[in-house]
Amino acid sequence: MKENTDGWITHNGGECPIPDAKAGEYEVKFMIGTTQIFKLYNAYELEWSNANRSFDIIAYRLIEVQK
Repeated sequence: MKENTDGWITHNGGECPIPDAKAGEYEVKFMIGTTQIFKLYNAYELEWSNANRSFDIIAYRLIEVQK
């Protein structure tokens, strides 16, 4: 797991790397270059494997929740 200076953490497939949490958000970057924001509580529902498909997740970053 390698974090870039912009907060992105490289993901090369495998189990869901997002910690269990009830609140908060994270953003994923797909192989095709698009990004999408999700709630932390449903991170396990995404397909985190890497099968060289355009919608494979290649990086992620946690988003700080403003209080």
